[in-house]
Amino acid sequence: PLLDNLALAMNSERLSALQFRVEGHTDAKGKADYNLQLSNRRAQAVVDYLAQAHVAVARLQAQGKGSSELLVPDRPLASENRRVRITVQP
Repeated sequence: PLLDNLALAMNSERLSALQFRVEGHTDAKGKADYNLQLSNRRAQAVVDYLAQAHVAVARLQAQGKGSSELLVPDRPLASENRRVRITVQP
């Protein structure tokens, strides 16, 4: 439901001209290479879902961050670190 609402907003007249970065993040468990691949797949899965909801792929950029930007740095294995963040591209 969150991604469905996001797709509706992205396709609204107010946001239709904007481009977005879809960032995938992981916790610190595992090797850095694996986490980077996992975060890329996580971000791409969201881009694929939004594309299925008719958001133009040209407006979306998937980027994996691995565990380089932990949301809760003092708890590197916290589930909150495993996330997707969507920002407006400048």
